[in-house]
Amino acid sequence: MIKLADRRLVTNISTVGTSGSGISIYQYEFIDCGYGCGLFEGVIADEVSAAAVSVNENGYSMVNYSMIDVEFKHIEDYSLYEGASN
Repeated sequence: MIKLADRRLVTNISTVGTSGSGISIYQYEFIDCGYGCGLFEGVIADEVSAAAVSVNENGYSMVNYSMIDVEFKHIEDYSLYEGASN
């Protein structure tokens, strides 16, 4: 699974752990919901081996999660709250 993991695209970054191989695991939100809406868990591309990183057509770094010991997770989908009334 290849996912965007460029530091320039995320905000509200918090460290939640470390993988067995020593990679920091974060929870974060994408600045633009066009890249994903909600809370995600994964890595930041500039902190993993260059062998697992590629660059997309827009110049943003992507990580091939099948090459590292961290799972990319969509923790919470904020779009579920759109239009919800309290």
